[in-house]
Amino acid sequence: MEGREGLAPEQKLVLLLSRATFSQADESELREAVGNTSLDWYAIHNMAIKNRVLPLLWKNVYDRNYEDYMPRRLQEMAQLIYLGTGERNRVYLAQLEEVLTAFQAAGIPVSPLKGGYLIQHVYGDLGVRSVNDMDCMIDFEDRARVDELMRSLGYIQGELDRSDGLIKPISRARQIKWRTMMSNLYPYQKQSPSPYLREVSFDFCFSFERQTGPVQHMISRLEQETASPHPVLRPSDFFTHLCCHLYKEANHAAWIVFEKDINLIKFCDVREYVLRKMSREELLEAVAFAREYGLEKALFFTLFYLQQIYDDGYEQALMDAIGIGDDLQWLHTYGTSDFGEARTWKKSFWARLFASDNKEELESMPHFFES
Repeated sequence: MEGREGLAPEQKLVLLLSRATFSQADESELREAVGNTSLDWYAIHNMAIKNRVLPLLWKNVYDRNYEDYMPRRLQEMAQLIYLGTGERNRVYLAQLEEVLTAFQAAGIPVSPLKGGYLIQHVYGDLGVRSVNDMDCMIDFEDRARVDELMRSLGYIQGELDRSDGLIKPISRARQIKWRTMMSNLYPYQKQSPSPYLREVSFDFCFSFERQTGPVQHMISRLEQETASPHPVLRPSDFFTHLCCHLYKEANHAAWIVFEKDINLIKFCDVREYVLRKMSREELLEAVAFAREYGLEKALFFTLFYLQQIYDDGYEQALMDAIGIGDDLQWLHTYGTSDFGEARTWKKSFWARLFASDNKEELESMPHFFES
């Protein structure tokens, strides 16, 4: 166990504010914590930005009339980021609706993932959860149809050239390298209709660590929710994807280079989805699915650190049900798929979570970046 005893008051407050669902005990702890007059709110602000939770932190502070504990300048910045996040998300969700409608008309099964679903159906506030793209899940066999449809909507697999503001196609060599190493299509982009973001980007996942079987299974049993006009993953599958995505980024060296290996919003996403959308039976269904497809470590890793961060009471029973064994040293390693062997983290989980980045952990660059 990696206890929180050594954390600074500022770090503990960031953890406490990185949630949308509060218990009475959470509220009492928060009232006491924000009243600490020695808090360094600039450090809190920086940690919240790194962990992509500043808009959520601001909403939680503002809704409880705690904002005057913050320096006025930070209040203004947090409010602007919250409002800007809402405008960005408004654009992204409109584009997502257009894409999902086109997929449905073409008879191509697809489900929104992560923020594209969570912003509306879990957080319920456009300003609290930022996104850099829209993630969707597709069947591996539908890749060509997806490509044709996205191109018909004006998207290309490319990157924004900031010198002229145009989306430029990637090279064939890069496309081939991507196909051989990644579990998603190279992102589709087009110019943004809004000043709040430069380009609109869509990412289509079709496998877990090059395993297409579990994704095809999930896509084959999409469900229609009353709150959404489009089919989505069933709760156990949505939870499993969140865990697999979180574990992939926490366990792969490439994401250290991208400075996206670990942050609180990913854990918050899973936690809020579980508390607001899932029953115990659905959680156990996810465990059974993970055991069928060899995804146990992704679920266990996520649950282990959810317990460290939030300790909502359901985590231990699920970890026991997964049956991962007593040797948990693998929780403290990374990079097996990048370097051909596991490397042990030098820093603790908490140190990595609150660090600006973790690039000093890398003794060499992962294979993905080799020419």
